[in-house]
Amino acid sequence: MCVNTLQVSYGIVPSVDAEAFMIDASSGVVTSTRELDRDTKSEYQLTVQASDDALPPLTGLTTVTVYVTSRLNGHSQATQTNHM
Repeated sequence: MCVNTLQVSYGIVPSVDAEAFMIDASSGVVTSTRELDRDTKSEYQLTVQASDDALPPLTGLTTVTVYVTSRLNGHSQATQTNHM
């Protein structure tokens, strides 16, 4: 029996909001590249693309909304919601 194991890679589609984030291409974990300030911007919209290494590759897009909330100590915290 032959089992094909395909690797999936992730990327953020370039946009103004995307400049504040990066994504680990192998795990898909999204992190901020700078401190997020809720008073400046409380919500970010990112489009994430996933593709495998098949020929031809299968790809998919999803929208990730990152909400920036305030914490008691004055630092911001982000949560995210995926929209497929």
